[in-house]
Amino acid sequence: MPQLKDLRRNPILTNISKAFRNDQANYIGMSLLPELPVAEDAGFYYVYDKSGMKVVETRITPNVKASVAEVERNLSKVPYGPLEKQALDEFLSDDEIKRSKDPLNARIDTTENVTDVFLLAKEAKAAALLSSTSVLTQNTTLSGTSQWSDFGNSNPFNDIRVAKNSVKANGLRRVNTAWMSFEVWSIIENHPDFLDRIKWSERGIMTPEIFASLIGVKQILIGDAAKNTAVDGQTDVLASVWGKHFGLAYIEARPGLKQLSLGYTLQLEDGRGMETIDSRKEMGEYERISDYYLQYVMTPEVAYSIQNAVA
Repeated sequence: MPQLKDLRRNPILTNISKAFRNDQANYIGMSLLPELPVAEDAGFYYVYDKSGMKVVETRITPNVKASVAEVERNLSKVPYGPLEKQALDEFLSDDEIKRSKDPLNARIDTTENVTDVFLLAKEAKAAALLSSTSVLTQNTTLSGTSQWSDFGNSNPFNDIRVAKNSVKANGLRRVNTAWMSFEVWSIIENHPDFLDRIKWSERGIMTPEIFASLIGVKQILIGDAAKNTAVDGQTDVLASVWGKHFGLAYIEARPGLKQLSLGYTLQLEDGRGMETIDSRKEMGEYERISDYYLQYVMTPEVAYSIQNAVA
């Protein structure tokens, strides 16, 4: 006699499923390198030198024939680009399209997946750029007891003070933004160097807003994005996209002429797209996402990177 389990048709839940995905709302790359539309994929921008910061004598002695001091202004053209063409495909077979049933929608799932992977790559590119000591040339690397994960010996408040002073001295701006991974934040929010400063207020609990006021910046950006570093077919290994570093920078809220800012995502006008490419040879179609941009650090003088802030 058949058992009940052999006769039952197990249903598929149509109101719930499970997917490991990054929350794109917590991506920080575009906040650090704001989008700046450009009409061409390469070109120039003007850079003024520091001659206008020299102190000159402007006083004219009464009743004495004297010449008036004269200043000069030097201007140079700096090239940008070329912007980089970015694209990503995901194949979708005819069978998948025809046979996917509720709650699956093959085209929607494919479009969402290729978009997720594409945007994660963009976030990872920004993280790699801003973690490079050859790009952010004002930097220090912590090790051993100086790393902030050593609560008893490290001095993160002083490390941050040194970084801020370096930016002010060389970039002429006070930093207004700090960024880090969630791993670094989890150390900061429990570090006695900071908690001791708030122990008599706010129940002694650290928040990004309180931390911002402690170190004198307007915004704290915490990168939550994770990436799977495992070789295909091996056990998944998730790691932080933003690593174990801590950064400080000045970011101009309204980019414009004669302004300083960390950098931009130079975005080609009308360079972004999503399209379906029919492939009769392979009996299916490709969902393709494409973009045309360049993540560009324009003013490294207004940034400072603390490498390996935590172990």
